[in-house]
Amino acid sequence: MRTYFKTAMIFCLFIFCFIFESNAYCLNIVLDPGHGDKSPGCAYTYDGKEIIERDLNHKMARFLKDELSNYKTKDDKNVNVYITCKKNKNPSLYERVKFGKKHNADLFLSMHLNAAPNREIRGAMVLVTHSHYDPNNKPTENNNKTKKKSVKNDLYVREEKIAKKIIKNLKNIGVTVPKNAKSNMAELKDGLLRRPADDGDTYPNGDASDWYGIIRHGVRNGILAVLVEHAHLSNSDDYYSFLSSDDKLKHLVHADALGIADYYGLIFKK
Repeated sequence: MRTYFKTAMIFCLFIFCFIFESNAYCLNIVLDPGHGDKSPGCAYTYDGKEIIERDLNHKMARFLKDELSNYKTKDDKNVNVYITCKKNKNPSLYERVKFGKKHNADLFLSMHLNAAPNREIRGAMVLVTHSHYDPNNKPTENNNKTKKKSVKNDLYVREEKIAKKIIKNLKNIGVTVPKNAKSNMAELKDGLLRRPADDGDTYPNGDASDWYGIIRHGVRNGILAVLVEHAHLSNSDDYYSFLSSDDKLKHLVHADALGIADYYGLIFKK
């Protein structure tokens, strides 16, 4: 009797583990709405009302989470979506990325709106790493060439790929992309912005670390982290075309969802 009971328990445990594993997540996405609490981000007045970046970022994050809940992976697994903070909180950039690390983020997407002194400037850009350092890829040869050279699917490559897909879908709904530009501080090319740090901080491979904190902490933690500047709140055309209502914000982040779904091969649930 005891042998039978033990065998039955082992069988039940096996079935439980099988069911749990078959329904386990395959993809974790962490959304990071920029700013919060007493950090409003940029703010501009339209139609007599002050429009604050913080408020729109948090709306977009919630809308994108809802949108991504409509997807599953090719092998019918869940897509888990987390948001780093609520609007009344403003964790540090380090804490935001640590939240992503805690939730085993496959993608960390920081959501922002841009602003410029020249209010004619409009459009979107995506901030990505400039370095090929990836703590997940350890060089097999101890030489500078190996350390500097791109490794297939390192963070640089993957961030570029997903950023291009997001930019493509933003352009498809009419968002413009600023002209390419390069200086001794940063490079903007095809909507992707790369900027090395100028404070002497470096990654273990000797590359200058990234200037933008979200990107820098993402790289150091081995997380695919990109920051999307969806449009310029300082530009009235961008505001009225993409930011002036909840429906327009939903339409804007729909482009994010399509880019993410394309990159990961997600399937829309029926």
